[in-house]
Amino acid sequence: MTFYIFSIKQSFGEKYKTDIFGVDTQLESNTSSLIYEKTVTLESSNKIQEAYILIRDIISKLDREKLNIIAPSLNDSYAHPFYFRPTSGFRSMNNSGDLIGKVTYHNRTSNGLVFSNTSIDVPIKTTTKKVPFLNKVSDVDQTFAAITADNILYLSTTNPGVDGKQIDFSSLDKYEYSQEDYLQRIVPNTFATVRGEKLIEILELITLILLNHKHGILTEPKYFKSAIDSLKKLIERSKQDMLNNSIRIN
Repeated sequence: MTFYIFSIKQSFGEKYKTDIFGVDTQLESNTSSLIYEKTVTLESSNKIQEAYILIRDIISKLDREKLNIIAPSLNDSYAHPFYFRPTSGFRSMNNSGDLIGKVTYHNRTSNGLVFSNTSIDVPIKTTTKKVPFLNKVSDVDQTFAAITADNILYLSTTNPGVDGKQIDFSSLDKYEYSQEDYLQRIVPNTFATVRGEKLIEILELITLILLNHKHGILTEPKYFKSAIDSLKKLIERSKQDMLNNSIRIN
């Protein structure tokens, strides 16, 4: 009976992973190397018993000790994870099933993986994965409408306009507005729309300042400098952050 110990090199694809590798996995020369070979002649009258005792002894040594317990020429390191794999030729021999069935270790019968000296099984690693999903407000699918253009205008023919800005719709082309209509008669008489969230941001900060100021009866109110600085920055950027000049109303 001949024993072989093969070393599997690191990182060579899916089939060499400990939870996939099996008794019939073919070893490739560039991914494995034979590091130990020994032939033993069975001499007792009960050769099946002698064989499975020898096999169990080697598996036990590999599990408890370092590789050099098998032979001084082997590495001074542990063998885990390792796999007991009777060859296909050995498994096809007469009565081999009786022998292999007696090779039990860690309550595992026959061939199999020994992942570590505390567990024969590969540990299960659990991970938490965040999956984005649509936050529906109802069981009915929400509907949307989108208009895409460089400039979008919402115009009301009944709105007289404010601050002297008023569109004279009677002067516009009745069938399709021209570039001249847009640039000279419509856009100059419309107003930029407001981004509501940016407006609320300023209003909330103003409210916070008004509610938290302190002063005596005859003294000027005092405000927190950090709040005033934040408000100044918001005001300075309000024309850029709050207004959208490309979406306009009259």
